[in-house]
Amino acid sequence: MDFAEYVKFCAFVGSALSVGFLLGLFIILKYMTTPYPRILRHKEEKYYTDPSTKEQKNFPSIEDEASVDLTVIVPAYNEESRLGKMLDECLEYLRKRHSQTPAFTFEVVIVSDGSSDKTTEVASKYSLEHGSERVRVLPLIENRGKGGAVRLGVQSCRGRYILFADADGATHFPDYAKLESCMKNLAGSADEKAVVIGSRAHLEQESIAQRSIFRTFLMYGFHTLVWTFGVRGIRDTQCGFKLFTRSAARVLFQLMHVERWAFDVEILFLAQALGMKIDEIAAVLCYTREGIWHRKTMGERLYDIIKSGRMTKRSQNKKRFTPVNYKSRWFELTRQFLSYFDMENIEKRRERGRVNIKGIRVVELASLNVEGGDPIAPEGYPFQIGYCETTDGGSNTETQYTLYLVANSEKERHEWIKVLRTVCDDNPKSFRYHLGLWHGRKWSCCRGVSKSSLGCQVTTNWSAEPNNNPSKNSMLIS
Repeated sequence: MDFAEYVKFCAFVGSALSVGFLLGLFIILKYMTTPYPRILRHKEEKYYTDPSTKEQKNFPSIEDEASVDLTVIVPAYNEESRLGKMLDECLEYLRKRHSQTPAFTFEVVIVSDGSSDKTTEVASKYSLEHGSERVRVLPLIENRGKGGAVRLGVQSCRGRYILFADADGATHFPDYAKLESCMKNLAGSADEKAVVIGSRAHLEQESIAQRSIFRTFLMYGFHTLVWTFGVRGIRDTQCGFKLFTRSAARVLFQLMHVERWAFDVEILFLAQALGMKIDEIAAVLCYTREGIWHRKTMGERLYDIIKSGRMTKRSQNKKRFTPVNYKSRWFELTRQFLSYFDMENIEKRRERGRVNIKGIRVVELASLNVEGGDPIAPEGYPFQIGYCETTDGGSNTETQYTLYLVANSEKERHEWIKVLRTVCDDNPKSFRYHLGLWHGRKWSCCRGVSKSSLGCQVTTNWSAEPNNNPSKNSMLIS
């Protein structure tokens, strides 16, 4: 790209971002200047099912007097794989608190936001196990967005204090104690209107080193948008760990217009505008490795990093006389690309290559150093990604290139294979693959002498769990 093309590209990106900013500004202003929000609730959403008796009962109302100390609201959209872990940690902490202080009472309200998977069933099992007095499930008829799910949870709760926490377990739940302590210092009682926010701002500088320039630009752009709306003095508006007094929640969620992305910003804007007490306290962020982002309301979600980490990459030798080598690289997976960067200077890292997600045809285990393989292969847990260089989905199932990667642990390899298969699930798959390497003019796995020969192994059903059992099909390099 020459200088003139670079200038045109920058102008195009700047124009697109400006238009997007102004459009977002217009939409949010339209929502926030509408005097009365339109709150929809289906008749079926006013009841919960007692799993022990199968009896339907009325949810309580936020307008009623509080009858428990704490309500935890968990908005969940297609979170069947992660919800259980989050609830285990949450309920373990709350039950321990109750055993230490019997006067402390709580409830957990899980709002399944129009989920199409087994989120509601998973939540119902916890309600059956712990009883509907402690765990209740509110399945929404249609997807409302995180803000809409939290609002309906708030309208159905009994707590003097109301906490909402993300279903992916992204925040260390015992950090609730920090929010509770801060709230007691901030508000004399639950009758005062106050909000305490769990914050990840203390991690910001550390995380910037692992963000692409584009994502860092988006982050600062969003901060500017938040500042423009007058939400000032709060460093992290988006952490899904916020505590409200009942009186504050009763007002804020009744006035809230935005039900999807950035509803937090409106809530905090309203709280500041109404003169409520607000404080922010550091919370421990627990990164979930297997998570797939479900929010699809913004274009840049394509660029959100689903998984990242360090692995060793084998050179692909696309040029005929390039020597084989292994180098440590930093990998980032989005819904569009699997990109890798050098590790020499993480703050000034350079992208070394990328694989278009739509071109991936094989995600399988690999064997690098069996007889006839690569004697210089490093220790670790290898797997392979077969792909073709394409810009569209296509129907071709043949691979042009194979990317051999070495993970640092069996668990990490399992996670990478699983998340890659999930992201590539709509791609056409190859029917066969080679477990080994093309080395010394033959395949190390089957001794085939044609590089384009049909693979000697049948590819795995991508919906299946990766087979990480130590066998000949799961080779540990040693």
